[in-house]
Amino acid sequence: MKALYKNKEVEVWQISKNDLTQPLWIAEAFTKNYLHWLDNSLRILIPALYPNWSKDDHNYGYGMYAIGKIGDVIDLTNGKVISKSKFEKDYQLI
Repeated sequence: MKALYKNKEVEVWQISKNDLTQPLWIAEAFTKNYLHWLDNSLRILIPALYPNWSKDDHNYGYGMYAIGKIGDVIDLTNGKVISKSKFEKDYQLI
């Protein structure tokens, strides 16, 4: 899906086990094991989805994985996982 964040268009996906219309980047991430279900949580390998992550010195050596819950949102453009409430507050679907 597309959304606006700080007046810029971003690519996002709301975490769901039953989403039959996953974007291509999500399907590829599951195929490559960048995304992996742990019961009802999703383990996300952030550097694989967001290559610029590794260029930020404060990320070096830790924080490679994020955990998202069903209903949370992955912001591919900015390389982060957002809670559903924060998404609804700060983002606008387009």
